[in-house]
Formats: sequence, C-alpha cells, structure tokens
Amino acid sequence: MKDKIRLLPESLANQIAAGEVVQRPSSAIKELLENAIDAEAKTIHVIIKDGGKTLIQVSDNGIGMTANDARMCFERHATSKIQDSKDLFKIQTFGFRGEAVASIAAVSQMKLITLSEAQDIGTEVRVEGGLFIEQKPTSSQRGTTIQVKNLFYNVPARRNFLKSKLVEMRHIIDEFYRLAIPNSDKSFYLKNGNEEVLALKGSTLPKRIIQIFGMQYRDQLLACQETISSTSIKGYISKPSIAKKQRSKQFFFANGRFIRSSYLHHAVMSVYKNLLSPDTYPFYALFIQIPTENIDINVHPSKTEVKFEDPKLLYTLVQTAVKKALMQFAEVGNFEFSDNLNHFPAPSQTQSIPSDTSQNWNSEFPQKFTSDFSLPKSTPLTPLSESRRLDSLLSSEESTPLKGMEEEKKEYMIVQKKYLLFTVKSGLLLVDVQAGYERIFYEQIQNSKSANQEDSSSRLLFNKVIEFNASDYQIILENKVLIKTMGIDFEDFGKNSIVVHAAPLGVEENYLEAVLYSFLEQIKNHNPQIQLGANHEAAAQIMARRMAIEKIKYISDWQSEVDKFMEIIFSKTSNTLAPSGKRIFVILDSHKIERLFL
Repeated sequence: MKDKIRLLPESLANQIAAGEVVQRPSSAIKELLENAIDAEAKTIHVIIKDGGKTLIQVSDNGIGMTANDARMCFERHATSKIQDSKDLFKIQTFGFRGEAVASIAAVSQMKLITLSEAQDIGTEVRVEGGLFIEQKPTSSQRGTTIQVKNLFYNVPARRNFLKSKLVEMRHIIDEFYRLAIPNSDKSFYLKNGNEEVLALKGSTLPKRIIQIFGMQYRDQLLACQETISSTSIKGYISKPSIAKKQRSKQFFFANGRFIRSSYLHHAVMSVYKNLLSPDTYPFYALFIQIPTENIDINVHPSKTEVKFEDPKLLYTLVQTAVKKALMQFAEVGNFEFSDNLNHFPAPSQTQSIPSDTSQNWNSEFPQKFTSDFSLPKSTPLTPLSESRRLDSLLSSEESTPLKGMEEEKKEYMIVQKKYLLFTVKSGLLLVDVQAGYERIFYEQIQNSKSANQEDSSSRLLFNKVIEFNASDYQIILENKVLIKTMGIDFEDFGKNSIVVHAAPLGVEENYLEAVLYSFLEQIKNHNPQIQLGANHEAAAQIMARRMAIEKIKYISDWQSEVDKFMEIIFSKTSNTLAPSGKRIFVILDSHKIERLFL
C-alpha cells in the first residue's frame, strides 16, 4: 500500500492559508486598512478597479517600514503582534504588518513601496503568487503604499466565485464603515477608478456618523456611557423617531474592533422594544472596552466573532447604558429605573438570541411610542359619498363573495388607521386597508411585467433626485432592472444619487423615497426571495406591501380615499385576497357577533 500523507508544496500551503483570511477583495482591503491604522496613519487613500478584482491600492502617511521589515512582512507566520503563546490572548492591535500581507501576496501580484521616518530612501518589494520577485531602493514619501493586482489570478476557482463589480464594491464600502467609525479622527478616501466614492475627513464620532449616514442623523443621536467593574461601554444610539427598516446600521466594537453579536443586539432591542414600529431598528454604534484577558478574538480568522468570559455582564452593561440614554431623552420622560441588574437571559455556548427579558417595558414607556393610531371614541361615523354607494360596489360582478348583500347603513368607521368598519344587512363588514392596497399595487406591478412601462408608472412632473450613502447606492445600481420592473423608472445621477423619472401608479412623490428605501432594506437584509431579482413575483409582493404601508401613512383625506379605495377593491381587482394570502375583508354576521358576548 502506498503512502497517502505528504507535505504540501509551500506555494499551495500559502494559497490555502490565504483562503482563510482573504475571501474577497473587501477582505484584503480590511486587512490593509487595519495595517495602515496600526502604522499610525492619519490619512488613508484607497483606489480600486473592477470591484477590487484587478486593482486594490492602499496608501497611508503612517510611520513606514524599514527595508528589512518590508521584506519580512511577506514571510508566512511573520507578525508584529505576537512573541509567545500568552500574547494570543492579549492582542490589542490590528497588526503593524505581516500575516495578512503574506496571505494576500500568495494570491495576487503585489507591490509594496514604503519609507520610514528614519530613512532618506524608500524600499520597493514585488511578490507574485507568494514568490519573491525583487527588492530595490526607490524614491517615496513617508508612509506605505501597497498595490494588489489581479486578486486570485492563480486560484481561478476562487476568482470565479466573486460576485459582480457592484456587489464587491458594496462589501468594500461596508468594510470602510466598520473601520471609519471607530477611527473617526483619521481621514479615509475611497476611489473607484477616477470616481470619488467616499471622502471622510477626520472628525469627531458624531460627525463621522453624519458623514457616512447623512444629515438626518443630526440632532438624532443620544450619547451612551456606562461602566461595570473594569469593563465600560460608550457610544451613540438613535432616537426612536428615526428608526429604520434597516439592520445594517447597528455596530458593536470591542477594543476598537468591529464584532457581531446577536446576543448583545438583543440587549439593545429589549430596551427599544415598545418604542418602535414593527420591523424597525434603531441606529447604534457602541464601543466596549474590556480587558484583553476577558475576550477571545481568535474564534474566526476575520475576528468578527468573539467570545466573552462573562457575556451576562456585557448584556447588562449594554442594556443599562441604552436605557439610561433613553431616560434622558425628553420625549420619553422620567420613569423609575430598576437597580436590579439581573434581568438578562442566560446565554448559550454560542450566545444565541435570548427569547425575552423579564422586565415589563410597556408600563414604563408612554403609549405615544406605540403604533396605535386609533381615532377617539367620539369620532362620528362618516357617510360614503352618494356617487359610490356601498350597495352598488357589493353587487359588482367582480365581487362574487359579496354579491347579493345589501347595504343597511351607508356609513363606515376608521379603526386605528388600519381597518374600515361598515354596517351591512347581515352584520358588519371589516376591511383591511393595507391588505387591499397590497392587492391593488401587486396587480399593477404584475400587469406591467408584460406591458409597456408607461402603463404601470406615472411620469413625475419634476424629476426627483434621491441621494443614498455609498453602500445603499451600490445596491440600488445592482438591482436597477428589478426596481424598474416595479414601476420606478430611474437613471444613475452620479455622486451616490439617482434621478427618478416615473413612480408606480398610486405612489405619490412625497413618499416615493420611503418606498424605495423600504424595498432597499429587504434586499440588504438578504431576503432570499428577491436576491438579484431571482423571483419577480416575490419581489412584486414585497414591493406592493411596502407601497401599501407608505400609502396609508400619507393619507390626509380619508373620506375621499375610502371612496376610491372601495371602488377599486370591489370592482377592479381580480382577487379578494392580498398577495400573501391574507384576507382583504371579513364578514361578522349577527350570529358571530352574538357569540362574542357569551
């Protein structure tokens, strides 16, 4: 029997090691940015081409490298962070150079140019596929520039798994955010070819948040700060009023590193629980400072998954800091804050999301933050217009389930801005307004799929320019074809913005942007049904729901709107169910009503 175990060639071992650290262009940029930060750079410039596939260039004005360090950083297992095994659990820096540089060089054509503050002449080193090519003196400014060309050129199987330029660009921007937020005192610049994508000048943390996410966050941030023992947390959360349907604007940092933690996210959401509309999320950027011996960052090569020695303590710390910040927010008002710090769920070994906390927040926060918009009890019943009598609508040929029913009283009541309540001969007719609008918008979108775009859209009187942050802008461009089939006709306007020429029928200009952002968040949240437009019908359902929600928010004249709504629902739509299968109306006959009181 022949031997089966043998040593791998050095080049192949390097490629395998690189795969653990460098999964896509954004992974390489993350590592190179972290190196530049530890090199004490104040300004970092990044240039990419083709989503980072053909070129990544990172330049910094840090302390630079000696000629020897410039050569050594390409060696496997070379590092500036670790001297012995004890250092594995005391890592406080990203790493000056080494480790990741060798991994990136193993799967690319790399050139490094550097000049340290103590030298007069710089050093240039070239490595291709992990093989040393040359090292020579060169003229250079203080700092380091690293060029990475043709990433994965020697690993075609991995290169084939890279996504489109727009998708890779979005991942790069996300990495930028995760490093630019905790390093707000540094300036970060990103160019895609000759086009400037991000220009973040060094500033304070609140200003950095506004730089990235927009002026709408001005005056909407609440400071958090809390300390328990040797562990502290500080940062910013948003006021409940600007919560978004976005799960991409929540950031935890542990000792300066971006981390993911569904466990700690639950701690934040447990405080906001009854302050937010359904399926909305606050912004937060929270910084945990913890002794290095109490955290293990070596769970995953990317170091975004961590283990805490005492996760319950962290849960309490986060929950307390967020709650105190909201207490000081004028709209919330004062309420008694419990000193009991034992209201946290026990984390599992993997720190899964807890089911709930034991505190009753409903009794502590005022009702004006709930989504109950019921009209006062004294609101009179509103008569339907004579031109659109309910009896004629109910007897329409298109409304077979209601055919033959006669109207007893031509009046209705609006319930919680969600439902319409009519009296009919057999009892009560209850109509779900959102479900009805979902059906209306869904049929418009579906009918437009095979028809002229003009049939499902209305041209705007004035073109509307909508600006996004850099990451959202990339997602919009990625899904341009899909969004256009939903009835939103737009073109790229440059500088992270689009110009919209037409909106779906029934969607008014004043909430068109909200509809687009809502749909955008479904894509960002990796809804598998609509990824890259794979399923037009599913996308149409989701878009119709978003359009319906925003439509109801902006209704100012309910009497006029109900008139038009009822005509369409009972005479022009082809189905009495919403696209999701939810019923648009229910009939409560007198027998059902009587049983409710037994």
